[in-house]
Amino acid sequence: MKTISNKFKKLTELFIFLMLPLSIIAQNNILSNTQDCSGTRPPFSFVPSALWSAPGVSALSTPLAGDIDGDGKVEILATGTVGNILIFEGATGVSAGTILTGSFSRDQTNPYLIVDVEGDGKAEVFVVNSSTNPATATLYTVTSAPGVRPITFGIQWVINLPADVYTGSEY
Repeated sequence: MKTISNKFKKLTELFIFLMLPLSIIAQNNILSNTQDCSGTRPPFSFVPSALWSAPGVSALSTPLAGDIDGDGKVEILATGTVGNILIFEGATGVSAGTILTGSFSRDQTNPYLIVDVEGDGKAEVFVVNSSTNPATATLYTVTSAPGVRPITFGIQWVINLPADVYTGSEY
């Protein structure tokens, strides 16, 4: 039990750290004569283009990217509009699987993280669900072989969290 408790503490600390907001800003030479120190860099423009898009993804969640199944290719995880975690092939957007987590509460913007707890080259997905009473923390492990679709998951453990995680009384 102590091993699970120590792993849970480390995962919780990592999860809280990863929930910090991230901003990516592109400079577009706001001042017309702004250049680098050598005076050689011309103004540039940044025009984003979509490689792919997927229906059913929640706008409240930040997608996470990583090699989930150990096949050497990046998958994208995003919260679905019904609360499950959707997995997509990073290069194409083709569905690669789903983690059936149940629903998340509306204020959970990033209720999960990707981490290789076991050190086996396959990522585990750590999920906190505060919409249940008691709130829970669950570690999902990949059960399918690398490259096999859909990626399948099993539950390694579930821990009930303190009541204030569910009620939000510590905020």
